[in-house]
Amino acid sequence: MDACPTLKRKEAISWSAARRLLMVCLCLLLSGHLAAREFIVQLKWHHQFQFAGYYAALHQGYYDQAGLDVTLKPIQPGLDLVAEVTSGRADFAISNTGLLESWAKGEPIVALAAIMQHSPGAFIGIAGRKIRTPSDLIGARVMVPKAQQGGELVTLLHHLGLQDRIQKVPPSYDIRDLIEDRVDLYNGYISNEPFTLIEQGLEPLIINPRDYGVDFYADVLFTRRGLIDDAPEDVEAFRQATLKGWRYALEHKNELVQLILNQYAQNASPAKLTYEANTLETLMLSEVVDIGHMSRVRWEKIRDQLANLGMIPKNLSLDGFLYEPRKSVGWGVLMPWAIGLGALFLTALAILTWVARSNIRLSREVSERRRAEERAFYLATHDPLTDLPNRSLLSDRLKKLLNRARRYELTPALLFMDLDNFK
Repeated sequence: MDACPTLKRKEAISWSAARRLLMVCLCLLLSGHLAAREFIVQLKWHHQFQFAGYYAALHQGYYDQAGLDVTLKPIQPGLDLVAEVTSGRADFAISNTGLLESWAKGEPIVALAAIMQHSPGAFIGIAGRKIRTPSDLIGARVMVPKAQQGGELVTLLHHLGLQDRIQKVPPSYDIRDLIEDRVDLYNGYISNEPFTLIEQGLEPLIINPRDYGVDFYADVLFTRRGLIDDAPEDVEAFRQATLKGWRYALEHKNELVQLILNQYAQNASPAKLTYEANTLETLMLSEVVDIGHMSRVRWEKIRDQLANLGMIPKNLSLDGFLYEPRKSVGWGVLMPWAIGLGALFLTALAILTWVARSNIRLSREVSERRRAEERAFYLATHDPLTDLPNRSLLSDRLKKLLNRARRYELTPALLFMDLDNFK
């Protein structure tokens, strides 16, 4: 007679319980890896084509494919974008080069990508009125933003020596103030307000800081340092999905205009959104550099210009401010047992091959980016029609010549030639 039936039943029950416990643990493990991570993106303005890349990434499923559950939030009056991110109320936000002021104050923020290679910010007037050239600004009524929101405009006034020679008017963000002659110049975007003026039968006058050597990035995507430390792969996945969304948006502008009208801004003008799309595309330089590209050298130049305004300390270190993607083979999203299993099949040959290919790819990327930056600098300092140096390059050369003349007590000379009907 079998003396152990009770023991066998207990063993079976114990094994069954253990299997159930194992399945519960496995489910918990899988749910932690497979559940979409929730992120909030704080926009810097109301819904418009300015954020088309984020809409495209959301509706084309790029965020979903990266395991991200993304919510886009339009701006609210008085909202502090940096505080929203550092407090954790938002995970990402879009701002401008004024982020350097927050960085100088010790805010733990990191710039991930510069969507606009050239800022659309400009002073906008109406042709035929008082203002024709910057020299006419003396005594004029000019809407001037805070330096953190419109650093390129404040820098331009400082560059021209006009910061204390105008009547400063706080921004109202109402173009009617310009149309109804309550101000002479309005701080706006060349992608928006000129279209409104043209619709009203008025010819816009644009004083663009870039024409005077003030060339800032715009729509800088940023996050907090803590999020990068805690979830570096999620941050990189979000960044890549967003840039992919922007590439899609530029290739399908009409589709995105319709999406914005249907989902985000039902009362917007299709013609205005199209105008905005075409203008912003020229400012992104997507055919010259990768979307989101940032140059440390250019950031340092922007830093120096803001330092001249007294916004930030001179020679402020940018270490830690500019995002550096962590190199990864993409195993972080796999389950731990899969990582361990995969490690068993690694060989010395595979490692050597991976290192060699990485070095080749990195070398190629460095060369391509260097050529892209040289091309971007050339386009910024030469006339696109004649291929001759433009005013920005002339100003730079004159500044260097005058500095050299003062240093060595020389007397420089300038030869001016005016060619009629040159172009």
